[in-house]
This record gives sequence, C-alpha cells and structure tokens, in this order.
Amino acid sequence: MPPELPRKLHDSVLFREAALSHLDSLHRFAIHLSRNTELASELVQETYLQALRSEHTFDRSLKHIRPWLFKILNNAYRQHFRRQSRGGPTQTLTDAHEDAAAANAALLPVNSRLEDLNWDQIDEELKHAIDALPDTLRTVFLLFAVEDLKYREIADVEGIPAGTVMSRLSRARQLLMQTLALNSSGSRSKPIRSA
Repeated sequence: MPPELPRKLHDSVLFREAALSHLDSLHRFAIHLSRNTELASELVQETYLQALRSEHTFDRSLKHIRPWLFKILNNAYRQHFRRQSRGGPTQTLTDAHEDAAAANAALLPVNSRLEDLNWDQIDEELKHAIDALPDTLRTVFLLFAVEDLKYREIADVEGIPAGTVMSRLSRARQLLMQTLALNSSGSRSKPIRSA
C-alpha cells in the first residue's frame, strides 16, 4: 500500500479485504440456513451491504470480523422471514426444506478448517441427519463444526448465552448419534427430533 494513501483509506481497504476473505464461508452457511441457493446469494449480498454500511462502526480487530459477518448474515436471514410473514410473496421454511437437496449439491467447501471436506462425498446418512436437525440445533452445530467459531462467537451470532450454545451443541450431537445409530442398526425410520 503506498505511503501517501491516508490511513482511513488504508484501513478501509484492509477492512474490505478481510471481509471478502470470508465470502465462501458465508455463502456456504447461507445455503445451510436457507436451503435455497438463490436466497443464500441474496442473504450474502445483504450481509456485505450491511457490513460496508457499518464499516465505520466496526472498532474491533480485523481478526474478529468473521463472527461479526456471520451475525449480520444470521440477522439478515431472520429479517427475511419476518418481512415475508408480513405479506408479499413468501417462501415458507417447508418450501425451503424441499430445496435442500439442490442446495446441498451446490455447497463449495472453501476456507474452513475442514477445507478438504467434500459435501458430495460425505456419507448420505450423516448429511441427512444434519439436515434433519431442528434449525436452532443445526445452525449452532454448523457454526461450530464447519465454520470453526468458538462458543462465545456463536453466542454473539445467534444472540443467545454461551451456555445455551453449549446445550444446543450437546443436544445436536446427541441427536446425530441417535439418528446414525438407528440408521446403522438397520432401522430406516425418521430421525429423532428434539423435544
């Protein structure tokens, strides 16, 4: 970066570079949330629009930008369904779940601690078990297991206490183990749902 550039411009360039470095992770998570590739793209666009609008308020280290972006994305997802429930063309969660197969095929594993993960080759039973988790458990599980966020970061993204994150993560693991155990024992019944 040339020394003649003002510090504010330099900081803005660094902010944008840091934010864009998480594009693939955000898109992958948006697909998991929405189960619809078009909606996921819209959510990611909204996330970056909000992030750029709020760039001047981001006063933390750039190493904390990732959970901040996930929180914006999660809020955009929630806001989308709030707007839809007030009128206009709607896509219900049921409709979104029907698009899950198409969305899962579009997942691109990039920039995560599981970067070698290929969702097309993952055991179908595990994929279905994860997809069958209730949304609140699935979101926490994916933020932890795939996106490598810490408990506090997930709590911030979800707007819940860290203890609730740990509880939801524990419950998600239990349900996954139960579902996979039932499937491996030859029973092909529906996955166990959280009460």
